[in-house]
Amino acid sequence: MGFSVALSAAIVAIALLVSVAIVVSYIAMSLDRISGSLREISAYSQRSIVFRIVYANITGVYSNDTIELALTAENTGSLRMWDFNESELLLTFKNNSQFLDTRILYYGVNWSIANITNNGVVIPYREGEAVYPGESFNIEAKTLVPDNYIKRDENGSVVGVNFDELVTVLVYSNGAEAEYRVVVNG
Repeated sequence: MGFSVALSAAIVAIALLVSVAIVVSYIAMSLDRISGSLREISAYSQRSIVFRIVYANITGVYSNDTIELALTAENTGSLRMWDFNESELLLTFKNNSQFLDTRILYYGVNWSIANITNNGVVIPYREGEAVYPGESFNIEAKTLVPDNYIKRDENGSVVGVNFDELVTVLVYSNGAEAEYRVVVNG
């Protein structure tokens, strides 16, 4: 009887060892998968959409209370930018550092991309085209402003603007943003 108890105990012990080995193997595979996923997430999180506005200027002031702007932005991140339809351009007008007004300009309505510059080569922009890392894109914008933002002479001709600072903020569809201040000399 002792031999049958020892044999059954050995069988149970072997079954338990095999079960433990399977469980440990499964846990090790799961940890390896989790670790790989975390590495992928970490690598992706280090890639991002980052850009900066390197130039902005008022290019036109018109008697119909419209101003035109030109901006240049650079894609300094590691991902391409393409979702401009969901992006906005914010214009904040200031006078003597006092807030006057903010305008929200929508892509395709008040602003658009005119062209892309890659290594000094200017390429006309085609709708839906991506702006890749290292490329610059030139923005043209136009908006109506209140009549008192336009400076006129005694004949009613436009001679400048009645604000001394314009803060431009480009907000990309993922929430990334860049700001540029334009100091206006009338």
